[in-house]
Amino acid sequence: MRRWPTNVAKKLGSPKMPEPTDAAVAIRQDIKPSAPLNLVEYGPHRFEGRKLGILVTDGSDVRQLAALT
Repeated sequence: MRRWPTNVAKKLGSPKMPEPTDAAVAIRQDIKPSAPLNLVEYGPHRFEGRKLGILVTDGSDVRQLAALT
C-alpha cells in the first residue's frame, strides 16, 4: 500500500486527501509507448540543461540540502 499521498497531505495541513476527479477526456489505452520519448532508456546521460525542484520546509535537513546543491 502506497501511503505517500496521505503523508504529503498531512504535512501540508490537509485533513485528508481529496477524492480524485474524473478525467476531462477519456484516457486512451490503445497508444503504445514510444521508444524515442523514453527518457530513462534514451535520455541524456547528464543533468546539464535540466532543472530540478527541491521542496524545503521546516524540519528539512540542511546537510542534505547542502549535499544536493
